[in-house]
Amino acid sequence: TSGATALKAGDIDVASSLPFAEAGQLEQDPEISISRVPGMNYRLTVLNNNRPPFDDVHFRRAVSMALNREAVVKAAIFGEGSAMWGCTPPAIGWAFRKDPREVCVFNPEKARAELARSRYAADEHPVAVETWGAGWWKRWTEVFVANVNQVLGTKFTVEVLDPNTAFQRYKAMECTAQCTGWIGRMEVDEYMGDCFHTKGSRNFVKYSNPEVDALIEKGRAEFDQAKRGQYYVQAEDICVEECPVIFSINNNAHSMWRKGVQGWVPTAGQALGSQLGPVKVPV
Repeated sequence: TSGATALKAGDIDVASSLPFAEAGQLEQDPEISISRVPGMNYRLTVLNNNRPPFDDVHFRRAVSMALNREAVVKAAIFGEGSAMWGCTPPAIGWAFRKDPREVCVFNPEKARAELARSRYAADEHPVAVETWGAGWWKRWTEVFVANVNQVLGTKFTVEVLDPNTAFQRYKAMECTAQCTGWIGRMEVDEYMGDCFHTKGSRNFVKYSNPEVDALIEKGRAEFDQAKRGQYYVQAEDICVEECPVIFSINNNAHSMWRKGVQGWVPTAGQALGSQLGPVKVPV
């Protein structure tokens, strides 16, 4: 917010992010240019797979199909993003599955049918879905909770924490559910490998599937990009079907600069060094 304010005032020439709600307004300013591309991120709802009701795969799948991801994009980030059906960002096109996976598509009828296969009733285990702050993270969690409760009849509630506490609870898997996210770079293994390999450094949900591990390891050893991408897509296919987490949305990466600036190259990763072309600013 302070960056957008300083840019409008002419105090700075370039900023690499902006509040989602202000993108449309800033686009109307003839002195400012804005770019938007799918960001190097994925947003998800973490589920504790060792705690009821999320130790039941059918319950997890039901929640996934009860979530209207497009509604989250519209209500929480003002349309500045897209639905996700995996962890690989669309910016990594060679390892991104373009067709939505069925378990990540909003379908109330199928969600309720899947819930009927679970060993838990919808309201048997109330769940506090954690989040933090008062901004779009909280709004996203509110939409998620309301959406799933309406479709399935669950008793989910929103619990707001400070960011550090929320992350530490996620890292230690002390939560039952939490809306969170991950931002990596252009290397696909930072998503599938780090987060869903049995020995992944960010596999806090302790997801483990030998077939997924083997495909990730094949991807790590493959130098042909097309073949490598397929290994990761196949690993993601299996992981998504098991729903260890609820893959939700990808938000746009924004760059903005004042009229007269030349050489600024917007990138999905928003790494400032790589975006300097070099930049020429008006004097």
